[in-house]
Amino acid sequence: RKGNPNLKPQFINSSELDYTFNAKKVMTNPGLYYKQTNNLMWRYLTINEGVNTVSFENIGTSYNIGLDWVTTYTPTKWLNTLTSINVFRNRMKGQIGTFTFDNSNLNANLKQTANFKIKKMVDLQFTYNYRTPFLSPQGQSYIMQWLDMGASMPVLKKKGTVTITLSDIFNTRRFG
Repeated sequence: RKGNPNLKPQFINSSELDYTFNAKKVMTNPGLYYKQTNNLMWRYLTINEGVNTVSFENIGTSYNIGLDWVTTYTPTKWLNTLTSINVFRNRMKGQIGTFTFDNSNLNANLKQTANFKIKKMVDLQFTYNYRTPFLSPQGQSYIMQWLDMGASMPVLKKKGTVTITLSDIFNTRRFG
């Protein structure tokens, strides 16, 4: 890895239109958005004589238009869930060295969280994440998915908390 002292700041112009609906056990918040990022900073990989070097470059402009939807549901005192879905069209235009690119693809991210309260003593949380492949100037990422788990319990007459977290419990989170 190496730094880049010539990086310029990236600037984001964004607009959102959201709606919130609140009922007894459900709160939902759908929203449409548009985001343009100028002087986009992006990870740039070079290979020279078998040595991979990662740096960051200002590569151009990205445009995202999408739908972001978050819903919480509390059916009982001991269970609540949060569902987050983000579907968007991503377009990147720019140049790295002599390579010019203009690519676009549809992306989606899903996050599902379930919280369980057990006998007012232990809180359990499971979080599942899923990401579709993402197109970049130098290729495409893999699908990523993983499940995390956490548990917390009050201690010292509720003056402290002990928390245990297990990340990617099935070892399915792969980056590539």
